[in-house]
Amino acid sequence: MLTVLGIVAAALLVYFVGKSMISQRLEKVDESTPEGVPQAGARWLVKNGYEVLQAENEAKYIGYVDAASIAYREKAHFIARKDGHEYAVFVGLDCPSREEICQRYFPLFVILGVHGLIFLNLTDESVHHVDFTVFRSRRYHVRHMFYRGLWFAGGMLFTFACIHRM
Repeated sequence: MLTVLGIVAAALLVYFVGKSMISQRLEKVDESTPEGVPQAGARWLVKNGYEVLQAENEAKYIGYVDAASIAYREKAHFIARKDGHEYAVFVGLDCPSREEICQRYFPLFVILGVHGLIFLNLTDESVHHVDFTVFRSRRYHVRHMFYRGLWFAGGMLFTFACIHRM
């Protein structure tokens, strides 16, 4: 008798909690977001001729050293385009130091594949454009030419096979 009463009470509890969760999820709140730092940055970008492509793009990777792992995660507030080039945009109330930009934001530059970084400092209304030049080794270029040659040869082989079948 006590077991049946416990099962009924548990079923009622699950029912009411589930109903509450579903109704809360379906209920939409029509609140506008407060005017904040990212919105001011988006306005500045549009005003200066940038096209905002994405908001909050994240780059992350994990490095393994011996038995330890080091995780990296950084978010760009926006990805913006101007004159055919894409930029990762960071909006804030201060600008990081030059050393911090080189150490912390270079992986984001490489992972996102953007042309440069833009730091908008809303406190003193300054803009810092950052660009990195990556020098690849001769080995890198030789390997990529080899891989491109293999793809080309495979395409030619496929084309000759298709022509031969006709």
